[in-house]
Amino acid sequence: MASTKSIIQSKSNSNSSIIPLEEKFAYDVFVSFRGTDTRCNIIDHLFAAFKRKGIVPFKDDKNLKKGKPIAPGLLRAIEGSHIFIVVFSKNYAFSTWCLQELDQILCFALISGRLVLPIFYDVDPSEVRHQKGRYAKAFEKHEERLKHDLEVVTRWRTALRQVANITGWDLRHKYQSAEIEKIAQHIMDLLGHKFLSLPKDLVGMTSPLEELEKLLFLDSANDVQVVGIYGVRGIGKSTLAAVLYNKIFHEFEVCCVIEDVSTIYRADGPIGVQKQILRQILKEEHLRGVESL
Repeated sequence: MASTKSIIQSKSNSNSSIIPLEEKFAYDVFVSFRGTDTRCNIIDHLFAAFKRKGIVPFKDDKNLKKGKPIAPGLLRAIEGSHIFIVVFSKNYAFSTWCLQELDQILCFALISGRLVLPIFYDVDPSEVRHQKGRYAKAFEKHEERLKHDLEVVTRWRTALRQVANITGWDLRHKYQSAEIEKIAQHIMDLLGHKFLSLPKDLVGMTSPLEELEKLLFLDSANDVQVVGIYGVRGIGKSTLAAVLYNKIFHEFEVCCVIEDVSTIYRADGPIGVQKQILRQILKEEHLRGVESL
């Protein structure tokens, strides 16, 4: 088996990376966390940051039964996620569910090369890495309860050590709101999401945005939809289109924005506009083929 270091990228050496969109994922990110420690604080803020940036996370079921084997639905969510985030808290290792989840995450990461990024919420990374303190107590309990299956406990220990050795974020003694924004931005950069810049004080967008979404029939399969927004200059047509784009672009495998289409059309006609679309969608490596059209 290949080493963890060669397959799982750390935060420090992946800042300039863009994950290739070779397949369609159901979720941008899967977050593993101990709900009783983190759901009402860091997780709530992290998911809110994801929502603001259009990042689609898998949200776990609050009613999952404790102590039960990991559910098939959760396995599918792990398999269908692009990036994995593990939020280590003081009591993370006490949860057999979290440890099973972590084991599966690491397996998928090793097989597929997907990123695993750890966040150390209220615990020293070395405590997780070397299973000291509360993590040592947690494993004492697991070894006592699973005397008949210590191989599982050993696998959990290995998964913890490998993930904790990846460069991540230590949130202790830091302003969490700022750190969470950095994390969300880093995920967005890795995914290659391209947002349109918008003013921060927008008002009155909710109603027209809802109308636009209805006109697009976003739930329809295999349909091409064209919607025009018209009106006098300065009433917010472009802003409304940008808000809609930022809200829905992550639902598509490819997307692009072309500003000032009329200028391109006047200069090069419809072929010029088509070339511009292809340039953005096909990226730099296929530009030669586009130019020959």
